Amino acid sequence: MGTFSQAWAYVKLCWGVLARDTSILVFPILSACATLAVLVPFVVANRVAFEAAKGTHGMLPPSLYAQIFLLYLACSFIIVFSNSAMVACASMCLSGGAPKVADGFGAACRNLPRIVLWSMVAGTVGFLLAMVKRRDDGIINQIVTSIIGVAWTVATYFIIPVIILENCDLFTAFKRSADLFRRQWGTTVVGNVGLSAFFVPFWITPVALVILGLRVGVVAWTAFLPLVVVCAIYCVILGLVQSALQEIFVVVAYQHASGTGNPRDIDPQFVTTAFSREDLRVSN
Repeated sequence: MGTFSQAWAYVKLCWGVLARDTSILVFPILSACATLAVLVPFVVANRVAFEAAKGTHGMLPPSLYAQIFLLYLACSFIIVFSNSAMVACASMCLSGGAPKVADGFGAACRNLPRIVLWSMVAGTVGFLLAMVKRRDDGIINQIVTSIIGVAWTVATYFIIPVIILENCDLFTAFKRSADLFRRQWGTTVVGNVGLSAFFVPFWITPVALVILGLRVGVVAWTAFLPLVVVCAIYCVILGLVQSALQEIFVVVAYQHASGTGNPRDIDPQFVTTAFSREDLRVSN
């Protein structure tokens, strides 16, 4: 089976889950709102310090670095908690259930200690990688940091499903996540690339139409601001849908790699096409 066909099968499979339970979109919406509620006041309150840093090669006061670190931890917790609730609902939906938003939050709350611990670890790693990237140490530093970041993302790709669905400690979840990715790396890479590629035209089209309309005179400059607002709203909605589909794919790939479930009420041909026997041979 071609890579394109397999990637397209992933898109249809994940879209089928989201179509069955659109309430999954509530979680990325709440996550985005909560993150902005934390991020915007911080940026506004420290805008003077950020402006001053431009004249000092990006160096910030030590106290501000401490605040940024706490900001990373807060945003990390919001994202991990929301994704955990989304993973729980997606898993229930794939098992034939009809989960409610409260079911997702309930599952996240039951695993709150592990979620807090993992969000602290993820936030700390994210902060350290970001700080290292800010250093002007040349291209080698950037390459090495990027490689470490990719390795971390790969090793922790399945960690939230493992924490929520297998109820294990963080160290065991880390090892389990890395092992599952090793088994299913082909599916995971193709699926992620396929989902991202699917959304590329949807991201480019509205921006291209506005720019083209302005250049050829179809769109008046007086309508530019309203069009920007409409495009911004469109991009927010598109981003929320893409975020939900990507998290659903994580659960689907996790279930396939771990052998813990088969999607119900979804065309079995999609599953057969998406997860070819080649992935199973690679994992052995």
